[in-house]
Amino acid sequence: MAGDYEGRANFAVVYLEEAHPADGWMTSNVKHQIVQHTNMEQRIVAAAVMETELRNIFTTEPRLAETAGESLVPVLVDSMENHAASTFGALPERLAILVDGELKFLGGKGPEDYSVLACREALDQILCGS
Repeated sequence: MAGDYEGRANFAVVYLEEAHPADGWMTSNVKHQIVQHTNMEQRIVAAAVMETELRNIFTTEPRLAETAGESLVPVLVDSMENHAASTFGALPERLAILVDGELKFLGGKGPEDYSVLACREALDQILCGS
């Protein structure tokens, strides 16, 4: 989606606390064994893993491949107090649209009520001014 709106909207991923830590509730198909973070340095390292995975996606997506070296979607890191997760009710995931610091769209909580389509429709409405 970020590639579709390049130049018209900025995107970011906020890495929150680990949803499936190796030392907690973990699913069997997890590629990376990441323990629950006990300090900011650990959270930053885990976020770097996520950023690498996103870059790999961009590399394999033909229309995004030329920007793969850059960070088309930067990965930000939530505080150890989980301020972003608490503010947006974002555990484990949620889509939000902010315009000049004002919340314009807050999607359903993932993974059950997570809708990229609803976010795309809201972004189209915001960008078209309707």
